Amino acid sequence: MKSILGKRLRQLREEANLSQSDLARAVGLSHEHIWNLEHGKRQPSLETLAKLADFFNKDVSFFLAEKEAAFSLLLKEKSLNRKVRTYLRHFKSYAEIYLRLESLTGLKATPAPIYQTPSPDQLAHEERQRLQLGTDPVGDIFSLLEINGLRLVRQALGKDTDIVGIFIFFDQEQAAFGLINASLPEEDQVVEAAHLYSHYLKDRFGGPLIDNSDVFLDYYLSLYHPREKFAQEFALAFLLPPTKLQEILEREIKKSILHYEDILYLHRLLKISIKAILSMLLRQEIISPTRYKTFLKFDSEKGEKLCFKDLFPPSKGKLKRGQIINSDRFCRLAIEALRKKKITTEEAADLLHSDVNELSAWLAI
Repeated sequence: MKSILGKRLRQLREEANLSQSDLARAVGLSHEHIWNLEHGKRQPSLETLAKLADFFNKDVSFFLAEKEAAFSLLLKEKSLNRKVRTYLRHFKSYAEIYLRLESLTGLKATPAPIYQTPSPDQLAHEERQRLQLGTDPVGDIFSLLEINGLRLVRQALGKDTDIVGIFIFFDQEQAAFGLINASLPEEDQVVEAAHLYSHYLKDRFGGPLIDNSDVFLDYYLSLYHPREKFAQEFALAFLLPPTKLQEILEREIKKSILHYEDILYLHRLLKISIKAILSMLLRQEIISPTRYKTFLKFDSEKGEKLCFKDLFPPSKGKLKRGQIINSDRFCRLAIEALRKKKITTEEAADLLHSDVNELSAWLAI
């Protein structure tokens, strides 16, 4: 990887008639950093690779050795601790099983098109049109994205890790996967799923992409790569078109100044995270930046218990660290592989966390 990257980086730089200092200034790195990369003295982070790829208008894969796998690159990311690396190896194994089930059943997901759309709102509009979603809120987004080629793996990484999601594309299999931290509240997982879908539609070949919790907060997004701001704005518009939100406000809220209980009501009505609701309202200038920051500090759980006490759902059991939630599509593939006798009942029961005898009885019906 080092020699390939260094050679190709130097080649591109010289073709562009840039000195190492020129390139360093252009991508926000030091001259020493560029020198080390070109001479194989340093391995780049995913963010550095993305900056270089964007600057030279290349895919990240251009800088990698032909045999360099996407997961190998991901596991070299220095920001990941040992525990997270272990979970990611589980994710890799799960992804391989997923692809094997697709191969055994002949039910490979149909990929969505790749867009060059310049605006996140326009991309959201075009993709909603393609999927014939109308203007209603997206229902089961996890299933929707999976049948359109983004295979989602929801794995409990813990609330103490800053990772909310990872996008990764397998070049050889031409298969996209999104990892979502299932330790997060489900409404945050919904927003992250839509965020990852933007990467899938627009940044598919951009190498592994790691999202942290800052993607949920508008005033932090400017600190990150422009694609993150694009992806988050897409996510909000894809989950709920701005016109639909305005319609709901006029029909249900019927007032110009919103209070926190109104935000809680919208959250429960739309099944979208409070942070996402606030970002939507801020983008449409329905609330001010000051009110946005104030509402972010509120204790939503306490407010929800107070305002919607009778409706407040019991808390779900906690997921174990590293545990993965099987998607509906994954389960269907496992059952189909079993029905086609491509895997044994024991294998299927293990994948589905089911009792072998009960599964056999079900299939006999």
